[in-house]
Amino acid sequence: MRTKNTNGGLRCGFRLCRMALLAGMGASGVHAQTLESELPAIYGPIGTPESVAATLSGGETAQIAADCYSTFAGPTQFTWAGTDNLLTSTSTSVTAGPSVSGCAFAATSDAGWLHVTSPAGSATVTYSVETNYQPSPRRAHLSINVDGGGYMLTITQYGAGAAWHSRNFTGAGDDLVVWRPSNGTWYLPETSTTWAIQKQWGLPGDAPVLGDYDGDGRADFTVWRPSNGSWYVVPSTLSDSPVMRQWGLPGDIPVPADYDGDGKTDFAVFRPSNQTWYVIGSLTGTAASQPFGLSGDIPVPADYDGDGKVDIGVWRPATGMWYFLGSRDGAVHSQQLGLPGDIPVPSTYYDVGVFCIWRPSTGNWYTAVAGTPPDYEPIQLGLSGDIPMILRESLSVWRPSTGAWYLGRHSPSASWGLNGDVIPGAPHTATH
Repeated sequence: MRTKNTNGGLRCGFRLCRMALLAGMGASGVHAQTLESELPAIYGPIGTPESVAATLSGGETAQIAADCYSTFAGPTQFTWAGTDNLLTSTSTSVTAGPSVSGCAFAATSDAGWLHVTSPAGSATVTYSVETNYQPSPRRAHLSINVDGGGYMLTITQYGAGAAWHSRNFTGAGDDLVVWRPSNGTWYLPETSTTWAIQKQWGLPGDAPVLGDYDGDGRADFTVWRPSNGSWYVVPSTLSDSPVMRQWGLPGDIPVPADYDGDGKTDFAVFRPSNQTWYVIGSLTGTAASQPFGLSGDIPVPADYDGDGKVDIGVWRPATGMWYFLGSRDGAVHSQQLGLPGDIPVPSTYYDVGVFCIWRPSTGNWYTAVAGTPPDYEPIQLGLSGDIPMILRESLSVWRPSTGAWYLGRHSPSASWGLNGDVIPGAPHTATH
């Protein structure tokens, strides 16, 4: 999958992971030391909790007062916890001083989401962080004062991203959601914190689409009606005040995403007849169009350049080439990955674009990180007829014949849905 060459680097298997890493920056002396710690926004690994090593480049020792030395080894583990693979909090211990008289510490935090759980003592400082549901990263500081000497630990926590919000209906992370064309009803299973949900919204022939259109961190029930090109949205903040917006023509493909980086999903369509993208930016309300692609291309929008804005992109089945227009530099970028008959599954993780394709004939996944050579070592997950997707940061498939979901492993993770149901947000497989 992907290797991150840094302290605490991991090679991820079925899980597309954000990296937890720690780089030591301190030096000996009475002056303050500063350490950097980067934490993921939300997810732990699928399955049993895992400890991710995140060691310093070397332990630092500082003389903080006469006859008092403190070895500041720094955080050595980030331990994932929580239900439904949702990281509700994580605790890390730092050694602030030996258990001897004269080396007591006091620790404080400058942010409400960073909690010091052992604010004073003589050996260990323990802190925890809350889940960051917002699209943007956030930073806070943990100050540790020991008899006049000082340490500061800077905690940077990545944002969840608007793409993550688009499937988070209940506030518990990516939800297993299906839409039933026969009755226009959305079905979400019971979780550890919510009851099962049924929401009738849509008509036969509609296309269910994902998105957080009001920017509150929750997905909104939304359909796009091909017959009249209209969007129908039930905002999670105002569920009794549905929104209708006409945008698109019959034959268009809905491609909603956060193209302007404001944390809200924008109404957007791709028109195969002229290979043009039409987007209404929620930040300014301005409509824009951009020709991009050739006849037969499949739209694959994602934040490939990691700037917090979704980039328009296409995958060309005839050649297996990916093309995207970077919002960071305005340039066209390309990547070869895939063969005719493959299904493209784009995504963004750890602030870089990830190209994924799934081969129905073998059930094999192939991946490439933007700017790096493809990883041609296949990962087998799925059977012909399955629906591939990235769910809870894992390569995943849904099996229509049984309603079984496979999230990053071969044994079924859950069973939800009936044959004939539609998975909102499933990858496009054709330009019609």
